[in-house]
Amino acid sequence: MKVRFATEKDLDQLTNLRSSFALFEQKYLPQSSIKNNNLLKKETKELLAKKDTKFLVAEEDKILGYLNFFIYSEFKDKIFVGELFVEPAARRKGIANMLFEKLIRWTKDHDRKIIRLNVAKLNKKAIKFFKRMGFDKFESDYLSLEKSLD
Repeated sequence: MKVRFATEKDLDQLTNLRSSFALFEQKYLPQSSIKNNNLLKKETKELLAKKDTKFLVAEEDKILGYLNFFIYSEFKDKIFVGELFVEPAARRKGIANMLFEKLIRWTKDHDRKIIRLNVAKLNKKAIKFFKRMGFDKFESDYLSLEKSLD
C-alpha cells in the first residue's frame, strides 16, 4: 500500500470515492446534499488545484481511500481535515491509519501543531477511530446555528 499526495491524474477515482463518501455521510447527516457527478468532478478538480487544499490517497492497484485537508494562513498552527473515506471492502486493513500517519508527518514538517476535524455524532465507528488516533473533544470558537425556512 502506498500513501501519496493526489494529482489531477487521480481526478476520476477521487470523484468516485467522494461520491461514495457523500452517500455514506447521508447515513449520519441526512440533511447533507449529494452533488451530481459532473458537479462533484468540477469541485474536486478545483480543490486539487488549490494551494491550501491537499488530498492524500492510499493505493494498491487503485485508490482505496483518501483524506483531504485544508491549510489556512490565518491559522498558523492548525490544519483542518475535511473528509476521510476508505472503500468499504478495504476497511480494517490500516488504510485510515496510514493516511493519518502521513498527515501527522506532513503537519509536523510544516510546523503545524494541531489537526482539527468534525465528525457526525452518530458515526460511532469514526469517533472510536479518531479517539484511538489521539483526538480529543475541544470547545470550538464557533456555534452551529440554523434557520428553518418552512
